[in-house]
Amino acid sequence: MVKFEKEITWIDAKKTTIERILQSTHDCNLKSITLSFPIEGIAFRTLTNNPLFVSQAKSQFDTPDSETNNELVVLNEISKSELKCSELNWSQVMTPHIGFYDEKSHYALTTGKGYGLFKSLIIGFASAIAQERGYHPTHASFIELNEQGIMLTGGHKAGKTTSLMHLMLALKEYSPKILTDDWALTNENDGTVFSLEDNISFSRTFCEEFPYLNLISLYEKNVVDGLKKVYLHPDEVFGKGTKVKKSKIDTIVMLEPANRTDLLEYPEREVVVETILNGTYHMPDCNPHLVQKHRDFWMDILSNTRFVSFDTRHKIPPHQSYILLCNELK
Repeated sequence: MVKFEKEITWIDAKKTTIERILQSTHDCNLKSITLSFPIEGIAFRTLTNNPLFVSQAKSQFDTPDSETNNELVVLNEISKSELKCSELNWSQVMTPHIGFYDEKSHYALTTGKGYGLFKSLIIGFASAIAQERGYHPTHASFIELNEQGIMLTGGHKAGKTTSLMHLMLALKEYSPKILTDDWALTNENDGTVFSLEDNISFSRTFCEEFPYLNLISLYEKNVVDGLKKVYLHPDEVFGKGTKVKKSKIDTIVMLEPANRTDLLEYPEREVVVETILNGTYHMPDCNPHLVQKHRDFWMDILSNTRFVSFDTRHKIPPHQSYILLCNELK
């Protein structure tokens, strides 16, 4: 089975086939790191031929000294000649990267040159394991206001981190909290939402959009040679006690860079659900049964949750449009 997404073509393959592909690359300089996450049983070993990725991951994730059979291998690239043994039809591959995944053994091999993609692959792989333990992954940012969770979801470049930042500023007097700016896991039994990492990612260009937060100096202080982004803890940006580890969903905001007439709209439930599902990329999920399970879960969640669509490219200036969104959320 083949799964296409915006950056990676995922191929469903057996572990023995993936190991044969890895052997054909003749790359013996793989660096290894074991990662764990704040959900019991989610841990795996990551191997990469980029030592910078290993050192950066160590600073962002928990790295326990434990045994695990789950394994994610990320190489800078794999040539077509090295993939001959996979019997891959290259006409299927229309993306910059390619990945192979054995769902039963949680073993994956993929390509990725940038650290941002590497980090997303780590989180996506953790999500693939978590979904079998009753968690539903979501590519979204998430804030908490008065102990009520607000999930901001949308497609690529919809403005998840930007919207989170604007809302944190607009709601400052109400002491909002941050769960995540990137990825969340929701427990299907009690609806608790967890984050898989603590930090928020910032590019220099993004920092320049919020000069009053002194992000440029934080960027220059923390930037690492070879990386375009810095990863800062919310407490560094907004003050101590900003970060929360878990929350519950009260409201879902579907972000749309549409430049439409109405700033706020109230879409059909099915539209919001498909937006959530389509946004969960970098995850090697080739199982139609699990995809349908996620769809049913979110349909049920939205039957008991308020939701709204917000235009992130509306003609109203951001400092005004996000105040209007805040009035809707309070």
